[in-house]
Amino acid sequence: MQVPFVVFLYLIVKHFPCQYTCRGRTLAGTGEYDISISALPRPENICYNKCQTGEETVWIQNVEIVLVSPQTPENIGLAARAMKNTGFHSLCLVNPNLTPRSVEVAKGGKDIVETARVAETLEEALGPAHLVCGFTRRTRKYAPSYTFPSAIPFLLALAKRERIALVFGNEQTGLSQEETARCDLLLALPAHPEFPSYNLAVSVSITCYCLWETARSHSPAGALRLAPKETIYSLFREMEHWLSVRLPSRRARSAHRTLRRLFTRTLLTKNEVALLQELFRK
Repeated sequence: MQVPFVVFLYLIVKHFPCQYTCRGRTLAGTGEYDISISALPRPENICYNKCQTGEETVWIQNVEIVLVSPQTPENIGLAARAMKNTGFHSLCLVNPNLTPRSVEVAKGGKDIVETARVAETLEEALGPAHLVCGFTRRTRKYAPSYTFPSAIPFLLALAKRERIALVFGNEQTGLSQEETARCDLLLALPAHPEFPSYNLAVSVSITCYCLWETARSHSPAGALRLAPKETIYSLFREMEHWLSVRLPSRRARSAHRTLRRLFTRTLLTKNEVALLQELFRK
């Protein structure tokens, strides 16, 4: 495959020295990746100050809880109630089993259910987001995985300026392989190894509380200005077309999957996406 030299130069500069770059090692006999948390900004390297008036509102408004195909109506309501308890307001439901029972169990959080964004597909739901974090206890070969507590400082820093989507799968199967492929990071909630699977509403409750409690007394400095997912998806389509006219179909599909995984791990900024779009249009 003949890719412009500038693309290779960009990848080397962007991918290797960057503090967000994910370095992994293959686990013996499994083929899965164990990703070092050093790939994210370390907590001691993030500047903290006491929360100023209005700062909490800013970062909370930039965090959206996304529930993918929730099957139990009560879980939607209980998740909304937990969000209300911790100050979160933005909820997106992808193909939900939404009934009046969802509003009933939400109690004081019923306004969150009533104003929730409803999307037919996960791609539609993630369009406005700059960073997508999928919650799963499974590891994926090509996706960086972290425990949720270790990622909190990074998420709070980014949420001051950019929109973050926290994605939860349905109650029976969790996030599918295709759904996790749309996530920049995979996060796991710590649990006892004998029974590591949390209820959906409980997972949302733990996540919201941990973020809110950490931010309540500390306000992290800002981070990168990432490109929104709708812009990145547009880049992926242009990249797919560019490869299709230069390679046999099978090789083009394989190259597209590989480059898509690489760019997803890299966390592209707006300027970087614009540069890559210009290259792939030539």
